[in-house]
Amino acid sequence: MGSPLVSSLAGYLVQKHTYNSFLKRVGAETTFDASVLSTVRRQLEETAPGEGSLVPSLPAVNRFALYGESSRLFERQLINETTTIRHLGKVAVESNLLGPIIGGTLLTQGILGTTGYYRYTFRPRKQLALDYRGAIVGSTGSSLAVVGTAAWYLASLAYENHLRKKHSLPIQLIQDRLAHLDEIEKIVRAI
Repeated sequence: MGSPLVSSLAGYLVQKHTYNSFLKRVGAETTFDASVLSTVRRQLEETAPGEGSLVPSLPAVNRFALYGESSRLFERQLINETTTIRHLGKVAVESNLLGPIIGGTLLTQGILGTTGYYRYTFRPRKQLALDYRGAIVGSTGSSLAVVGTAAWYLASLAYENHLRKKHSLPIQLIQDRLAHLDEIEKIVRAI
Protein backbone atom coordinates (compact mmCIF):
# COMPACT_ATOMS: atom_id res chain seq x y z
CA MET A 1 0.00 0.00 0.00
CA GLY A 2 2.84 2.36 0.74
CA SER A 3 4.86 1.62 -2.39
CA PRO A 4 3.36 4.46 -4.49
CA LEU A 5 4.20 6.99 -1.81
CA VAL A 6 7.70 5.58 -1.32
CA SER A 7 8.31 5.50 -5.07
CA SER A 8 7.10 9.11 -5.42
CA LEU A 9 9.47 10.21 -2.66
CA ALA A 10 12.33 8.24 -4.21
CA GLY A 11 11.56 9.79 -7.61
CA TYR A 12 11.63 13.27 -6.10
CA LEU A 13 14.98 12.61 -4.41
CA VAL A 14 16.49 11.14 -7.59
CA GLN A 15 15.22 14.13 -9.60
CA LYS A 16 16.76 16.57 -7.12
CA HIS A 17 20.07 14.68 -7.09
CA THR A 18 20.18 14.51 -10.90
CA TYR A 19 19.41 18.22 -11.21
CA ASN A 20 22.15 19.17 -8.76
CA SER A 21 24.71 16.83 -10.36
CA PHE A 22 23.88 18.29 -13.78
CA LEU A 23 24.42 21.81 -12.47
CA LYS A 24 27.78 20.75 -11.00
CA ARG A 25 28.80 19.11 -14.27
CA VAL A 26 28.07 22.17 -16.41
CA GLY A 27 29.31 24.59 -13.77
CA ALA A 28 26.02 26.46 -13.48
CA GLU A 29 24.36 27.91 -10.44
CA THR A 30 20.71 27.87 -9.46
CA THR A 31 20.69 31.53 -8.43
CA PHE A 32 20.94 34.49 -10.78
CA ASP A 33 23.82 36.88 -10.14
CA ALA A 34 23.68 40.15 -12.08
CA SER A 35 27.37 40.89 -11.47
CA VAL A 36 28.39 37.62 -13.13
CA LEU A 37 26.16 38.46 -16.10
CA SER A 38 27.69 41.91 -16.50
CA THR A 39 31.22 40.45 -16.27
CA VAL A 40 30.46 37.84 -18.95
CA ARG A 41 28.85 40.50 -21.17
CA ARG A 42 31.97 42.68 -20.88
CA GLN A 43 34.15 39.70 -21.82
CA LEU A 44 31.90 38.97 -24.79
CA GLU A 45 32.05 42.58 -25.97
CA GLU A 46 35.84 42.56 -25.71
CA THR A 47 36.18 39.39 -27.77
CA ALA A 48 33.53 40.27 -30.38
CA PRO A 49 34.77 41.88 -33.62
CA GLY A 50 33.89 45.35 -34.78
CA GLU A 51 31.50 47.43 -32.75
CA GLY A 52 31.24 44.94 -29.90
CA SER A 53 28.32 43.09 -31.41
CA LEU A 54 28.34 39.46 -32.42
CA VAL A 55 26.73 40.25 -35.76
CA PRO A 56 27.75 43.87 -36.43
CA SER A 57 26.78 44.13 -40.09
CA LEU A 58 23.32 42.62 -39.81
CA PRO A 59 20.68 45.36 -39.63
CA ALA A 60 18.87 45.67 -36.33
CA VAL A 61 15.46 44.79 -37.79
CA ASN A 62 16.74 41.52 -39.29
CA ARG A 63 18.60 40.69 -36.10
CA PHE A 64 15.45 41.36 -34.08
CA ALA A 65 13.42 39.10 -36.39
CA LEU A 66 15.95 36.27 -36.00
CA TYR A 67 15.92 36.61 -32.24
CA GLY A 68 12.12 36.79 -32.19
CA GLU A 69 11.75 33.63 -34.25
CA SER A 70 14.26 31.80 -32.12
CA SER A 71 12.46 32.97 -29.01
CA ARG A 72 9.09 31.73 -30.32
CA LEU A 73 10.51 28.30 -31.09
CA PHE A 74 12.09 28.10 -27.66
CA GLU A 75 8.84 29.24 -26.02
CA ARG A 76 6.90 26.56 -27.92
CA GLN A 77 9.36 23.93 -26.79
CA LEU A 78 9.13 25.17 -23.20
CA ILE A 79 5.32 25.03 -23.27
CA ASN A 80 5.47 21.49 -24.67
CA GLU A 81 7.84 20.37 -21.92
CA THR A 82 5.63 21.95 -19.26
CA THR A 83 2.60 20.14 -20.69
CA THR A 84 4.52 16.86 -20.63
CA ILE A 85 5.53 17.42 -17.02
CA ARG A 86 1.91 18.12 -16.06
CA HIS A 87 0.77 14.98 -17.88
CA LEU A 88 3.38 12.85 -16.12
CA GLY A 89 2.44 14.42 -12.80
CA LYS A 90 -1.20 13.52 -13.43
CA VAL A 91 -0.21 9.91 -14.16
CA ALA A 92 1.81 9.82 -10.93
CA VAL A 93 -1.12 11.17 -8.92
CA GLU A 94 -3.45 8.60 -10.47
CA SER A 95 -1.05 5.80 -9.57
CA ASN A 96 -0.75 7.21 -6.05
CA LEU A 97 -4.53 7.13 -5.73
CA LEU A 98 -5.04 3.65 -7.17
CA GLY A 99 -1.96 2.07 -5.58
CA PRO A 100 -3.16 2.12 -1.97
CA ILE A 101 -6.62 0.89 -2.99
CA ILE A 102 -5.19 -2.02 -4.96
CA GLY A 103 -2.67 -2.78 -2.22
CA GLY A 104 -5.45 -2.63 0.38
CA THR A 105 -7.56 -5.20 -1.44
CA LEU A 106 -4.62 -7.56 -1.79
CA LEU A 107 -3.74 -7.00 1.87
CA THR A 108 -7.33 -7.84 2.82
CA GLN A 109 -7.11 -11.04 0.81
CA GLY A 110 -3.93 -11.98 2.64
CA ILE A 111 -5.38 -11.17 6.07
CA LEU A 112 -8.53 -13.21 5.43
CA GLY A 113 -6.51 -16.16 4.13
CA THR A 114 -4.11 -16.05 7.07
CA THR A 115 -6.94 -15.69 9.59
CA GLY A 116 -8.77 -18.67 8.12
CA TYR A 117 -5.65 -20.82 8.13
CA TYR A 118 -4.47 -20.10 11.66
CA ARG A 119 -7.71 -19.35 13.51
CA TYR A 120 -9.89 -22.08 12.03
CA THR A 121 -7.36 -24.87 11.62
CA PHE A 122 -9.85 -27.69 12.13
CA ARG A 123 -12.87 -26.03 10.49
CA PRO A 124 -12.32 -26.32 6.73
CA ARG A 125 -15.69 -24.77 5.82
CA LYS A 126 -14.84 -21.61 7.73
CA GLN A 127 -11.34 -21.59 6.15
CA LEU A 128 -12.78 -21.92 2.66
CA ALA A 129 -15.38 -19.22 3.34
CA LEU A 130 -12.70 -16.75 4.42
CA ASP A 131 -10.46 -17.73 1.49
CA TYR A 132 -13.37 -17.26 -0.90
CA ARG A 133 -14.20 -13.81 0.52
CA GLY A 134 -10.54 -12.84 0.31
CA ALA A 135 -10.34 -14.05 -3.27
CA ILE A 136 -13.33 -11.87 -4.20
CA VAL A 137 -11.72 -8.78 -2.68
CA GLY A 138 -8.30 -9.64 -4.20
CA SER A 139 -9.82 -10.24 -7.63
CA THR A 140 -11.49 -6.85 -7.46
CA GLY A 141 -8.15 -5.19 -6.67
CA SER A 142 -6.33 -7.11 -9.39
CA SER A 143 -9.05 -6.21 -11.90
CA LEU A 144 -8.72 -2.56 -10.91
CA ALA A 145 -4.96 -2.79 -11.46
CA VAL A 146 -5.42 -4.33 -14.91
CA VAL A 147 -8.00 -1.73 -15.92
CA GLY A 148 -5.86 1.11 -14.53
CA THR A 149 -2.78 -0.11 -16.37
CA ALA A 150 -4.68 -0.52 -19.64
CA ALA A 151 -6.24 2.94 -19.26
CA TRP A 152 -2.83 4.48 -18.54
CA TYR A 153 -1.31 2.77 -21.57
CA LEU A 154 -4.13 3.86 -23.89
CA ALA A 155 -3.99 7.41 -22.51
CA SER A 156 -0.23 7.57 -23.09
CA LEU A 157 -0.68 6.32 -26.68
CA ALA A 158 -3.41 8.91 -27.29
CA TYR A 159 -1.23 11.64 -25.77
CA GLU A 160 1.74 10.66 -27.94
CA ASN A 161 -0.49 10.63 -31.05
CA HIS A 162 -1.86 14.05 -30.09
CA LEU A 163 1.69 15.43 -29.81
CA ARG A 164 2.62 13.85 -33.14
CA LYS A 165 -0.34 15.54 -34.88
CA LYS A 166 0.57 18.90 -33.35
CA HIS A 167 4.17 18.34 -34.45
CA SER A 168 5.21 18.65 -30.81
CA LEU A 169 6.98 15.39 -30.07
CA PRO A 170 10.40 16.04 -28.53
CA ILE A 171 12.19 14.55 -31.56
CA GLN A 172 10.14 16.76 -33.89
CA LEU A 173 10.88 19.84 -31.81
CA ILE A 174 14.59 19.05 -31.78
CA GLN A 175 14.60 18.60 -35.56
CA ASP A 176 12.77 21.91 -36.01
CA ARG A 177 15.20 23.65 -33.68
CA LEU A 178 18.21 22.25 -35.54
CA ALA A 179 16.74 23.26 -38.89
CA HIS A 180 16.09 26.75 -37.55
CA LEU A 181 19.64 27.04 -36.24
CA ASP A 182 20.97 25.93 -39.65
CA GLU A 183 18.90 28.67 -41.32
CA ILE A 184 20.22 31.30 -38.91
CA GLU A 185 23.78 30.09 -39.49
CA LYS A 186 23.29 30.41 -43.27
CA ILE A 187 21.99 33.95 -42.84
CA VAL A 188 24.86 34.93 -40.57
CA ARG A 189 27.48 33.35 -42.89
CA ALA A 190 26.01 35.22 -45.85
CA ILE A 191 26.89 38.53 -44.22
